[in-house]
Amino acid sequence: MSFDHRRTAAGWHGGQESPLYALASTGTVLPGVDTEIWECLGLVERGELDVDLDPVAEHERLTALLHHVEPKLAEAKAHEVGAEHGRSAASWWQQDALGGRASGDTAGTAHWVLQGIEDGDPAILDTVVGVDQMPTAAEIAAEADWPEPDLDDHQAHERWDAAQVDICHAYAAAYVDAFWEAVAQACHNELGEPEAGRDGPEALIPETESSARHTIEDRHRLKARFLGAEVALTEASALVVTDAEAHAIVNGGRHPFDPPSLDGAPGSTSSLTGLTTEVLGAGAAGLTTEELTAAVGAMANAWEEGRDIVWPAALWSTAMRTLGHVDQARFLKTVAEGHLRSLASGLRYRPNTEPTEPYMRPVLAASTEDDIPPGWVAERAEPWAGREVEVVYDPRRFEVAFTSWSDATVATGAFKAVGWQQRAVDGERGFWVRDRVVAARATLARFEQTAPGVAHEASLPPASATRGFGL
Repeated sequence: MSFDHRRTAAGWHGGQESPLYALASTGTVLPGVDTEIWECLGLVERGELDVDLDPVAEHERLTALLHHVEPKLAEAKAHEVGAEHGRSAASWWQQDALGGRASGDTAGTAHWVLQGIEDGDPAILDTVVGVDQMPTAAEIAAEADWPEPDLDDHQAHERWDAAQVDICHAYAAAYVDAFWEAVAQACHNELGEPEAGRDGPEALIPETESSARHTIEDRHRLKARFLGAEVALTEASALVVTDAEAHAIVNGGRHPFDPPSLDGAPGSTSSLTGLTTEVLGAGAAGLTTEELTAAVGAMANAWEEGRDIVWPAALWSTAMRTLGHVDQARFLKTVAEGHLRSLASGLRYRPNTEPTEPYMRPVLAASTEDDIPPGWVAERAEPWAGREVEVVYDPRRFEVAFTSWSDATVATGAFKAVGWQQRAVDGERGFWVRDRVVAARATLARFEQTAPGVAHEASLPPASATRGFGL
């Protein structure tokens, strides 16, 4: 039996400040929502219900809602723990490379590491500290308050097993991202540069001196490099490896698995013709024969660079999976995916797929209509994290705003209560997004829960509480 979890939450929430209200209005799972559900279950079990409600049906709905939120809370906890452990590992790296245990030219080391992060250099990105001490899946589950059920309940064990993968991935992804965030910050500090000020890998695409000078040809090269990395990750993940071959991969021996090359199926991004079509598109028709030949050669080299960045970690992940080292396999795949995200961050637009939600990006000198999807706009915002930025969004679907924590509507939770979700933080400021469709559905759901004849309004915060767009 399937249940509408948001409708269940709408019927049981304890007011606009309750976690169940946030779940009902925006689908957001906040800490404490499980406690509130248990309290509601207690009311059902004690018979403290309105006479029109079926206690058996309500108990089933609330139990299903609890099973829906518990793994999400564990995943959020695993993300928090992974980020904490990643920052801790980075502090050890900082002491060895730049701090009291370091020797030699520490400024040169900082420059080298920052350049390697920007370039996606595997010599840098494959050196995540702590991979060899990766906690087991059971240890991550314990840290995330997701213990294995101790009762003889097949469905409970199935739910636990199904959530394990996402929980471990959340830990590993947060570990890697937090590690490199902290390493980059330590390097900036060593060089006396301003703080990076980023809130996660996708909150703001970092602007560098070189990225501000990207030409159209630069973006072609960056996209080709990303596509090469993407093919490498896909093909390595699909390999079927024997135990002997896996041992050879791990121990540096001979094995039959070479990196992919540009001789794939015509039309795919693992073929030269497909790569050219994907990267240059209609622009290829405007090039002379000499220009096209040079462009194709440069794109092929960039594609191979991207492939070589991701292939080693992705191949090792497959080998570890074959040998039964599931935790290390997951971690290594997350490292490979981190390389892919690093390469994607060099692109002016989101790779391969159209963006589905608003995002910020640096204001660059060059701009083309191809940078954003049809119907979307790019609007200049106030400086964010010390950089000039613009917000890219679809005004027909979304509203975006910047707020301060001193705003009363934010402090009291009224902003969240009417469908706004915070996507990034810069000091005291927050970047918020509201999905018009989701907000309208939530308002309708609240209206349907209101007794006949009782007015129900969800007022927007006053204009003085926000600064930005769409308000």
